[in-house]
Amino acid sequence: MHRLILFNVNMRDFNRTPIDLEPVEAEIQHDYHNLRRFAAPVLAFAGVVASSLGIAFAAGSGKLNVNPDRGLRKGELVTVYGKGFAPKSTGSIVECNDAHRQPTAEVAGHPVPVSCTDPLSTIVTTSRTGKLPPTSFQIREGRTGPPAKETDSRGRNAKTDAAKYPCPPTAAQIKQGDSCVITFGDQSGDQVSHKISFAGHK
Repeated sequence: MHRLILFNVNMRDFNRTPIDLEPVEAEIQHDYHNLRRFAAPVLAFAGVVASSLGIAFAAGSGKLNVNPDRGLRKGELVTVYGKGFAPKSTGSIVECNDAHRQPTAEVAGHPVPVSCTDPLSTIVTTSRTGKLPPTSFQIREGRTGPPAKETDSRGRNAKTDAAKYPCPPTAAQIKQGDSCVITFGDQSGDQVSHKISFAGHK
């Protein structure tokens, strides 16, 4: 971010003295290219996470592990890791209720299920061999979303709708086979979910 610096300028000197803008232009151009390099993968994996979570939470080609994954409590730290993913690929880890047909909230221009945590809050890159390095992730209990604080795809308050898809799921959702998951999605199109359970629930 560029800071605005104000100077007291003598206008007669200003009219006589040429100002060299090349260093400033070069700095702005450098920052612009850096922003593009960062924004591209962020937008890409945000879209992947959105599509994988919005359509299905099924496992992909990689293997995702969460330790521990049972008897979890609010605020507990778990370790998320895996293998079999695309090498050097930037992605995101989220916690969601995998109930289908839930509304979505836009993150970086992409719809993400309203129950999910913010996919931009836990960013990780796979190794050269496609391994997801051990990453600490804090478990949320109760309302886990929304990923963005705005009106959701149904035109309602995203926070209000997110409360309808908690972790652990409601009794009705559990009866329908819904569960809570930790999901990793990346810019290469990989998306894998791992089911988790909470203390007092199977």
